[in-house]
Amino acid sequence: MRILIFISAAVLTSAGAFAQVGFNTRQYDTGAVGITAGQTARLTVLYPTVPAPVLQVLCSATLVIEDDQANTVKDVTVSQLVAGKSASLSLNADTDLPAGSGPTQIQARVLTPAPAGGGGGGCTLVPTLELVDNVSGKTTVVLKGQITYPFAPATAPTTLSPAPVFEPPTPHR
Repeated sequence: MRILIFISAAVLTSAGAFAQVGFNTRQYDTGAVGITAGQTARLTVLYPTVPAPVLQVLCSATLVIEDDQANTVKDVTVSQLVAGKSASLSLNADTDLPAGSGPTQIQARVLTPAPAGGGGGGCTLVPTLELVDNVSGKTTVVLKGQITYPFAPATAPTTLSPAPVFEPPTPHR
């Protein structure tokens, strides 16, 4: 009996330690978009400023572009992102994807350390994924990223008012 209690305590302690270490990341994701020859995907992350007297910390972020099977196609880690600045990662379909691969579905992900204690603060970033035509340099698609982890707290359901009843007009007699 004592051995069972000891083993149970050891398992629970290690699970608690894993939970504290394993989930210390804030994650942003974009939707998926197709890229083909002649295009470049550019993942840009902006670390916006806030009004004084708030002192913002240096932020680190990992920018990742993945294919539709969640394989990392290209990534970069930015160790010192300063408030008011941005960092980018470009994926040129002509040079970074296998020749003759045809259209490829991609999505972007940004990982940054979550604030201590899981509360507010820390690095709040604004990621965008854009597709640029290599010849003209024009942006053809822009996708905004959003926080996908940690999950947003559940919000109270909204109360909906009943839909208005449609009554056809009565004919004049």
